[in-house]
Amino acid sequence: MRPSATSVFPDLLMLGLLLIVYYFSGLLSIRFDDPQMHISIVWFPAGVATAAFLHARWRLWPALTLIFILLNLLMDMPTLDNLPIKTLYAILALPSSLAIAWIVRRFARPGDDLNIITLWFGATVFISFLDALLFALGFSLSGKNDFSDLFWTGFVSDITGIFLATTVIMGFINSQLRTTIMTSWKNMTLGALIWLALVAITLWVFSGNAKAFSIDNMITHDESLIFAFSGIPIILAAFLTLFWGNQGGSIALLSLSAIVIYYTEKSIGPFFLKGLHSGEPLLLVQSYLTATALLLVFLRVITHNIGRFSPENGLQIRQFAIYELNLSNGKLRWDNLPANLASLHPQILNDKRRLLAQLHPDDQHTLADHWQASPRQQKLSTISFRLQDAMGHWLWVTDSGAVLLEHNGALIILGNWSVSA
Repeated sequence: MRPSATSVFPDLLMLGLLLIVYYFSGLLSIRFDDPQMHISIVWFPAGVATAAFLHARWRLWPALTLIFILLNLLMDMPTLDNLPIKTLYAILALPSSLAIAWIVRRFARPGDDLNIITLWFGATVFISFLDALLFALGFSLSGKNDFSDLFWTGFVSDITGIFLATTVIMGFINSQLRTTIMTSWKNMTLGALIWLALVAITLWVFSGNAKAFSIDNMITHDESLIFAFSGIPIILAAFLTLFWGNQGGSIALLSLSAIVIYYTEKSIGPFFLKGLHSGEPLLLVQSYLTATALLLVFLRVITHNIGRFSPENGLQIRQFAIYELNLSNGKLRWDNLPANLASLHPQILNDKRRLLAQLHPDDQHTLADHWQASPRQQKLSTISFRLQDAMGHWLWVTDSGAVLLEHNGALIILGNWSVSA
């Protein structure tokens, strides 16, 4: 089936925005370039590209890859003399993002939030390690810089960029962990107050005012006390995630990162402690932001799934929608519909053709083939696919336990759907 224009346009618009973010995040990363090793100490475009590949349809990957390469060249501003080597660098900046996105999309279990996040975390660490290892080996063998410096700088650069940028972007666009932002005026007001406190305290801590306050007002001043102040914004970011959902977590992380990076560029903040060697404060900043991003990601998973478990026995609660499909006329009958399915118009739910059109364009053939059952096949396989709800959000649906029966001369499929928001 051909995807409708209404379903394609929002995806293309989102990818267009991601391309703009990729370019400007690259310009920001270049400002942290190490002039001796010619490596950006943090490379945010790696995370933006990972998010784009996770979001885009498979068939758009070649075009996205080409555009990202061209944007890398545009950021580097090559001359005719160095165009070949700059093109090589532009190409080599993408394989890690491609590999991470492919692993997650290929092996993640639909609807299992913890599995998806854990797989993304593991793939990011493993692929970034390999990428940094190969990069450091190549440059060190050519006599450019020390292997250890190249490896650790490249590894931390990839890890920080991917964890930060992917977390922020997927928090805004990922329907798999979508939660209702600002569900009430109370949550909206409390969230706004928490965000204002987050911005104010982060500015106070990282602008050096916390250190001045400690010197002037504390009986004993200790650098470690200033370091401890940096934990307050993380706590506030966690609370904003609780009140505003995963989008709130992205807003918190984006605000925190912008302030921290701004003052880090000026060599100001609680991580610029006496006795640290050159480069160590920036490493602490990267670790701080990476740890914050991972905390917010796992907090999203926990808060998103906590309502799915029974308080009596701790077992996961799943509501199965039961359907009966008449293959002769394509009509469906439903029972035990959950709210997110019941919100769809009955004309969509009760008609096979219209229901298939409601699926994600990449998944329509999956269900269509599933329902093209052979009379010799009594028990059908388990499949998963994405279905758009009445609000335009994508739901992960698992069709399991379906059987093919014959009733009054007509072939009937009886099955059930479990839905994950």
